[in-house]
Amino acid sequence: MTSDLYVPLAVPDDDAAPALPRHWSAEAKRVHARILAERPAIAGADLSSLHQACTMIATADRYDRTIRADGSTVFGSTGQLVAHPLVSEVRQLRTAAASILDRLSPVLSRAERRQQAGLNRTGRATR
Repeated sequence: MTSDLYVPLAVPDDDAAPALPRHWSAEAKRVHARILAERPAIAGADLSSLHQACTMIATADRYDRTIRADGSTVFGSTGQLVAHPLVSEVRQLRTAAASILDRLSPVLSRAERRQQAGLNRTGRATR
């Protein structure tokens, strides 16, 4: 049974599919799917960290919408123009999420990194 806050994640051949929070943004859902594709056996603390990072991304996306609606500057207490207070919050949320996701990314060998970048052993492009 899922609550109104969660939408079931479609996973083939899995009756007990995990649920994604409905408030997650499209970007948060894409990041979640990408990490699960890279690390299908993710569980425990790493899975909790992934969910925390995705929640941070969704919150930052929601704050970005507020900043776009309000403008990037607002009036301060004495009438001066100041940066919108959510600007620094968005930066902190995205930095923290990136740090978490960096720890979750699979560790690639040097050869795998070269292959992923399309380079051969000597550093020349393979494409």
